[in-house]
Amino acid sequence: IDSAIAISAGVDYALALLRDGTVRVWGSGVSDGCMFAGARSPSIHKDTDAQWTAKPLAIPGLRNVVAISAGASALADGTVRMWGYNGFASMGLGNQEEYPVGLKTSRLRSVAAISTGFNRSYFVLRHGTVLAAGAHLIDRFNLYKVPQPLLKKEPAQDP
Repeated sequence: IDSAIAISAGVDYALALLRDGTVRVWGSGVSDGCMFAGARSPSIHKDTDAQWTAKPLAIPGLRNVVAISAGASALADGTVRMWGYNGFASMGLGNQEEYPVGLKTSRLRSVAAISTGFNRSYFVLRHGTVLAAGAHLIDRFNLYKVPQPLLKKEPAQDP
């Protein structure tokens, strides 16, 4: 891959963000429901019908991306597209449905950075607040079906 500026790995796939704001995906994506987020390629394995590829494929319709994390992308306009496993409501959509194709998360705006895990996601907003969605163990177990503030921007204090 030429011109990659970021990379992220999922359970059985990987993403690369290219300088032109597009994203490439390769691997399987079957384990977490991503299924290439809409990208398709014939399998390189002749003994299976699984969609698996070693060739990086463009994710259809995904442009102007500024940040990636497995199963998610932040766009230049501050919106987020997510896909795949959502069993713990980690997409912040208020439900636990899986989405095989990139879905705009309407509850998120002004996102500058993202980080995803198996059952949780974090979103850093442009003004510095960190939102959390999914399952979190901070002081006790919390399941945030919609993004909740986790850290808020505060003025620095003198020691």
